[in-house]
Amino acid sequence: MSRTNRPPEDSASDPLVRDLEELRIATEPFQIELSVRARSLLLSYARHLVSWNQKHNLMSRNDTANVIRRHVSASLGPILVSPPVAGQRWIDVGTGAGFPGMVLAIVCPQIEMTLLDSSNKRCDFLEHVAKELGLEVPVQRRRAEEFLRDGNEFGFDVVTTKAVAPVLDCLKGFGRLVKPGGRFVTFKGPGWRDELDAAEKAGVLRPDFAAESVIRLPWTQAHVLSLSRWP
Repeated sequence: MSRTNRPPEDSASDPLVRDLEELRIATEPFQIELSVRARSLLLSYARHLVSWNQKHNLMSRNDTANVIRRHVSASLGPILVSPPVAGQRWIDVGTGAGFPGMVLAIVCPQIEMTLLDSSNKRCDFLEHVAKELGLEVPVQRRRAEEFLRDGNEFGFDVVTTKAVAPVLDCLKGFGRLVKPGGRFVTFKGPGWRDELDAAEKAGVLRPDFAAESVIRLPWTQAHVLSLSRWP
């Protein structure tokens, strides 16, 4: 059995293994399959992140204990509002340490995921993880505005982002990455209605986008907001 197909170690003393198994059980009723391969890769990804974070501060050091329970688990949210389709082009803007983009690339290998971030240390980490895990996930070391100027307007079926900016600023800044008929998916707190109202009043939401759905993820605290671009 290859390294990536070996199931995660059965170790009650390893909190990452325990949290990953709890996540598998919690997401099963929602038709999210965390295969043996996906769990092995997620575990490796989480361990690399914890290790790198000790020197490079990719995320809050106080939060490394929650890497599976909070960050990986929330990163599965876009699957519920935009079920992955083989061959779709996805991009995660401001991906940081890879949430949700790297997680989605691992769990949904049928999509073509691109990770976009302007931080060199985060991009170094993402490229390292992609190489170590044998994943073909391109990492773009640029700001979204620069990426748009290079001919990527309307180039993606799904654009995701997590805690980057209010909806209004996101749509103004990189909404044009979403192709006609595509989706913009983001993570929001309880103030999501106010953000939608602000985008609509500013004339940014319509006529290009329509609010499609807002769901509270059953297995974590996050809300996922989906907007669709008119065909």
